[in-house]
Amino acid sequence: IERQGQEVILPLKHGSEEFIPVSILSHGRVVTREFETLKRRPRNMADALSGTLSEGEIKRLGRSYDLVGKILIISVPQDLYPKRHKIGRALLKWLAVETVACKISPVSGEYRVRSLEVVGGRDSLATVHRENGLRFKLDLSRVFFNPRLASERWRLGQLTAKDRRILDMFAGVGPFSITIAKASSTTQKRILAIDKNRGAIKYLSENVKLNRAKGVMGVLADSRHMVSALHDRGILFDRIIMNLPGLSFAFVESAREVLRKRGYLHYYRLLKKGEESEVIAKELGTKFKIEQIRRVGDYSALSSIFVADAVKLA
Repeated sequence: IERQGQEVILPLKHGSEEFIPVSILSHGRVVTREFETLKRRPRNMADALSGTLSEGEIKRLGRSYDLVGKILIISVPQDLYPKRHKIGRALLKWLAVETVACKISPVSGEYRVRSLEVVGGRDSLATVHRENGLRFKLDLSRVFFNPRLASERWRLGQLTAKDRRILDMFAGVGPFSITIAKASSTTQKRILAIDKNRGAIKYLSENVKLNRAKGVMGVLADSRHMVSALHDRGILFDRIIMNLPGLSFAFVESAREVLRKRGYLHYYRLLKKGEESEVIAKELGTKFKIEQIRRVGDYSALSSIFVADAVKLA
């Protein structure tokens, strides 16, 4: 479609002008014009890589990827690693991204940061991610962010209308806290968002302002120490979010002490498929009633991330 002055010119197939309704022709006219042929984007990852890798190599690479803002994140098998830059350049033609990065290591360390290598496009891991009508500034070289939990964050936002005090124990750049704050119609809500990663709290503070999220307070602290201080002051919460899938079991008792009776705990765990019910029931013990356990994302062929919605009994 092209524009010429105040006119919009629509391309038609040859011979189709005889089928144009009279009502349309009364407001326009048929003209002859040469249109530029648009460059077609590849239909999928395999299409984008067809001139770079063999069919067998494309199959080994797989179709799994994550999209964080303008950054495409892929996993490259060891035998294809020497071709990683060719793969990155090819994938830039597929999606409207600025950077292609490949995973170098799993999520690890006290800040849960994954090592990534830029293999195509802009040499930066900083971006703005959009989900649920919100924007989150972040730098994947400094912070962790899981785009696959967008629907889960939206779900919790819809559950918290009556809550007044919410604790986000491992807040990161604030996607749970800010989504919940923006979903609430009350001005009385107070959300305490804790993280020990200075970079995460920096971006959380910027994202609170960026999204005009009222009632969110970001705190740079170790959750265990902070929660202990809250307990000493007698502060209790209506709902607690524990999004630390690999280590959340180590903080259950701390969370229980500052959760009011009949308050809700959202407990995220990375576990082998099929063992989630038994493991989570054992970790939460008899002082919680588990209402449901849901799979919220796959981690590998054998493991997934699960969330348990649980109510504190005592």
